Amino acid sequence: MKKQAIFVCLFIFAAIPFIYSQNSINNNANLYHERGLEHQGRGETERALAAFTRAISFDSKYADAYNSRGFLYFEMRELDKAIIDFSTAIKLAPRSSFAYNFRGSAYAMKREYDKAIADWEVVLKLDPDNKNTSNLIKAVRQLKGSSSPAG
Repeated sequence: MKKQAIFVCLFIFAAIPFIYSQNSINNNANLYHERGLEHQGRGETERALAAFTRAISFDSKYADAYNSRGFLYFEMRELDKAIIDFSTAIKLAPRSSFAYNFRGSAYAMKREYDKAIADWEVVLKLDPDNKNTSNLIKAVRQLKGSSSPAG
């Protein structure tokens, strides 16, 4: 019984630094994400990008940081990087209509219309009242129809 109690105490004692470091990592990730949003709001793109990347380095499962960095890449028209970040955010938070919406928009800007529509259809499943997304799908379907080669 004494050995078991000593083992439990040692286990708890050994786990404390790990628990503390995990909380510290999450706090740092949140801090850098917030800084990134502040920089982005002031138009400081490079600083925002660095802060979002730093947040991800502290917590590689922080979907909001991927969404924020993806949106920044989207605004910078670095569409492939945006798609990668939105795809990661979707893997981490599959019910994120934001990530699907903007990944779809990035695909549309790359003229990958079928992928765009597929993402936007997911948005409508997650948020059926989203009229903007419905309108995007209609517009892209019309665009696809008008750009088809004549038969």
